[in-house]
Amino acid sequence: MKVILRQTMTASEVFESITGGGSSDFATLVSNFVNDTAIRDVLGQHVPVASLANVVRGQIWACSDERRSYSKRKKDELDLIRILEAYPELRPMMPQEIKDQLPEV
Repeated sequence: MKVILRQTMTASEVFESITGGGSSDFATLVSNFVNDTAIRDVLGQHVPVASLANVVRGQIWACSDERRSYSKRKKDELDLIRILEAYPELRPMMPQEIKDQLPEV
């Protein structure tokens, strides 16, 4: 499926372009991510960028999705550990199994 993002696309339009209009928890996830962005300059283009909190939420979701391969879930787990190393203030958001792998500083 080819999706073309326009600068004025709403969360519901993004959801419908991805899912064909069906409803699910995915709609809420997409809506939250799209509505909590900031326009930033990336490589000369103005694009919506997710908040760090939503990046963490997405990584937690991906890490816990048993439909994903084991190696991809481990990669997501490592991403969470790296985020926690760089942003220790996000410790309260992290799953206990991530916190247990990285002592508090």
